[in-house]
Amino acid sequence: MAALPIRKLPGVGKKNEQILAGMGIKLCPDTLDKAVDIAINFTPNAFDFLVRSSLGIAKNVHEDAGIKKSINVSETPK
Repeated sequence: MAALPIRKLPGVGKKNEQILAGMGIKLCPDTLDKAVDIAINFTPNAFDFLVRSSLGIAKNVHEDAGIKKSINVSETPK
């Protein structure tokens, strides 16, 4: 992650790349050095996404599908 350009992160497009480049952020480690600037200029969700992505931390919370209401059982004729 140390030499990975910020543009290579999924979810970072042309506009975010331009905004971050204007702030002096071109590589993933730059996001940690300029975390305060990112927190001021982006929403809390965008800040969390950028910092976690640049550290290589993926979203690993899986939403529960809920309780299955019924089970389908089918039989084939013999």
